[in-house]
Amino acid sequence: MVIGVGDASAANTTADFSSGGVYVLQLSASDSALAGTDTVTLTVNKAPSVNAGADQAITLPDAVNLSGFASDDGIPSPGAMSTTWTKTSGPGTVTFGDVHALTTSASFSAPGTYSLRLNASDTVFTRSDAMTVTANAPGTTPSADVKATITDGKSVVTDGICHRSGLDQQQRDGYRFAVRQFVFRY
Repeated sequence: MVIGVGDASAANTTADFSSGGVYVLQLSASDSALAGTDTVTLTVNKAPSVNAGADQAITLPDAVNLSGFASDDGIPSPGAMSTTWTKTSGPGTVTFGDVHALTTSASFSAPGTYSLRLNASDTVFTRSDAMTVTANAPGTTPSADVKATITDGKSVVTDGICHRSGLDQQQRDGYRFAVRQFVFRY
């Protein structure tokens, strides 16, 4: 713990505390003939520390595993810190396995980019951190369909198209391809 004191010889000064806790400060005064001291006990509460974790990407319908972190100084009372996950942006709904658990799951109703926020509160102060989840549409793996005619051991490619499920016809039409090499085995 670090305590920073403004001007220690001034009648009015400041004190900065690096972490929460109970501190006893002592003031001493002396005029070369007499001396006196007095103490004051201060309880310092700092806001919780919170980290929502790294950004992630999934392919629907998979859920994402969230692993947040939060800690507190135990003030105003030990065990009083609470945490909550919320969706702050995104195209669909988010369902959390346990909205109050630091480690939980989240599932998404629609593809898109979502911002999730982890809030931590000690009943006096609240701090939060955000992370991004990219929920990709299912079926985005391309597949190929090639038509070939074989005559007298020679091949002729008559047509080829690459498909991606989840695309409309206009989008699929853009996935035509050229065949570079065929290996035929009999």
